[in-house]
Amino acid sequence: MSTNGNFLIAIESAIGGGSISLFSDNFHIDGVVGATAVSRAEDLLPTLDQILTRNGLKFADISQLVVSSGPGSFTGIRIGLSTAMGLAASCGVQLRRVSALKAIALEQATANEFAVVLPVGRDVACIQRFSRSGDRLTELSGPESVEISRLGDLAGTGTSLMIHPSIVNSIDAVNSTSLSVIDPDISGYLGRSVIIHGIDETPEPLFIGKQK
Repeated sequence: MSTNGNFLIAIESAIGGGSISLFSDNFHIDGVVGATAVSRAEDLLPTLDQILTRNGLKFADISQLVVSSGPGSFTGIRIGLSTAMGLAASCGVQLRRVSALKAIALEQATANEFAVVLPVGRDVACIQRFSRSGDRLTELSGPESVEISRLGDLAGTGTSLMIHPSIVNSIDAVNSTSLSVIDPDISGYLGRSVIIHGIDETPEPLFIGKQK
């Protein structure tokens, strides 16, 4: 592949096995979604290198890095942020840290009011409520933790949920019309949120855990 182009790498390392996406001139051209249940710190840089190598690229060819600020596992968020910050500093490229919740919400085109739900730990999810009117996305609440066992009650009230596939089967007796299962490739949402939507940066990590 020719290196004459704009290349963006998006990294999400805090949910499930994580995901990495490579974009070229605003098009998604390659990527990996982790097959394991837990993101492994030692896999991130080798996987990045594999994606670049099979596309004839080096880290120096990347013009922009996008990384999730969370939510997700505390360790995974730290791994992603520290890796992306180190790469950005060493390669001299632009780094954007964005909320995975908002990146996903930006691709909801049908519901006026809805919530994005992502797993953050054992039996715990993070939920944030939004509304959509045309191209305008409004945050109706901040990110907050919720027990996964309570999600069925929320959906039963008519709340439309954009939900991660890893926790769909944990929700019993839910009207399927109130659920929208998101793509496990969250890095793809991150990249498109920058390329298409010009998402605002969320520099502070979203460490959302179980309520005490």
